[in-house]
Amino acid sequence: MNNILKKILKKEPIIEYITTGDDDLDKKMLGYQKGELITIASRPGFGKTALALKSVIANIKKGKKVYYIICGESSETIIARIIAQMLNIKINDLLLGTYTDVDEFEMQNALDIICEYLILEECSPMDIKWFDDICFNMFHSDLTVIDNINYSNIFDNIDSFRKLKEFAYDWKQPIIILTSIDINVEKRLDKRPRLLDINNAKYISEYSDKIIVIYSDDFYKEKLEAKKENILRIKGEDYKSTFINKPIIEKEIIVLRNIFGQNGKLRVEFNKSIGGFLDNKEIVLRVI
Repeated sequence: MNNILKKILKKEPIIEYITTGDDDLDKKMLGYQKGELITIASRPGFGKTALALKSVIANIKKGKKVYYIICGESSETIIARIIAQMLNIKINDLLLGTYTDVDEFEMQNALDIICEYLILEECSPMDIKWFDDICFNMFHSDLTVIDNINYSNIFDNIDSFRKLKEFAYDWKQPIIILTSIDINVEKRLDKRPRLLDINNAKYISEYSDKIIVIYSDDFYKEKLEAKKENILRIKGEDYKSTFINKPIIEKEIIVLRNIFGQNGKLRVEFNKSIGGFLDNKEIVLRVI
């Protein structure tokens, strides 16, 4: 307690957090703090993995150990997405081995950082021994990410979420879990996700310190434009939408719960070709 009081008198930080990958977002949200269970949710393809990887990349660059558990993708895909964001390479070019104009030293440096500070593990959807198996790697990490809990049946009960929260608290690290938004949100006029739209919402709301959802108006505008273009093409009209296949679209990161900081909504740009969020220097969280 005396140490905390001394820090307050000296105007020194009294909390420690793992960066989200954006300095401005860290200041507003107070980062991902040690002991927190954080949930990031979205419809498929809206950017929940990309948002988690933004934090992963920033932290492994700082020499932090990150334990990344994959329940729905391959480790090859995740590594490719990380390298694409680190070096600003189009993800498809990287996956196909057709990328060019990449400095060899920068590529080797990125690979060295990944090998040194990132632990990747693929989790079987039916692996009931999962909690026993992950303890060692989680204990020796600064940040744990579980992507995506919907692909594992071990998260069908509240005890799994309680155990994750206990791990985060006991081992003094943030744990990020990624999950999906129920498809029924597509039936609403306002498709922005709410807390109850999150899969396993009753368990997540019980133990999550931060709950973040991702939404994009541009995603639905692009779908409507594509439909319009197809209809007019069938009618024989020459119509080419300038909105379809835009390389950069706008998304919303909505903070529904934040125990130690502000709730709110922020707009950010997303580069579809590299599969990552762009740095935003004008982030403002507004209370909602």
